[in-house]
Amino acid sequence: MDKKPEERLMKARDGIEIFMTRNLIDRPKAVILIVHGICEHSGRYDYTASRFNDWGYSVYRFDLRGHGRSGGQRGYVESYELFIDDTDMVVNAARQENPNLPIFLFGHSMGGFISVAYGIKHQDHLSGLIHSGAAVMVPPAVKDLGGGFDYNAIALSPVPNSLSNMISRDPNVVKAYDYDPLVLK
Repeated sequence: MDKKPEERLMKARDGIEIFMTRNLIDRPKAVILIVHGICEHSGRYDYTASRFNDWGYSVYRFDLRGHGRSGGQRGYVESYELFIDDTDMVVNAARQENPNLPIFLFGHSMGGFISVAYGIKHQDHLSGLIHSGAAVMVPPAVKDLGGGFDYNAIALSPVPNSLSNMISRDPNVVKAYDYDPLVLK
């Protein structure tokens, strides 16, 4: 039987508080750690965590810094290395709490990019990677922005979130995304 999700804050090395949820089950086959996509938060993966639990896996998930209920400037990170460090902190917590279980990293979209980068840097920390629409290629729509584009000049400039119409064909999912107060706008 599934236990009630457990929520807690973890403190990153630089003092930023990272919000984490654990969906634990009795006698899991393995642990799956979910890394969400850009503008999202870990709460959008309640259904996914529930399904993984049904299939025999305990789930850890967290809000990336600047997202959801984690600290940090909304939608901004000084370096992607901080995302990788935060992921490592959660992986280490999962490993300490489940020393004899395999640990898999599940990354969606930007979370897929983060999990790929994590897997390259920390190959010995995981049993495997699972990706869903991983952002590991430059989309054709932005390919021409390379070259002389000055990313640093616009680093703190707000960019509207126009992802909702692309996340699902189900209008209820799109509506839930649009009205979710924790989704970055």
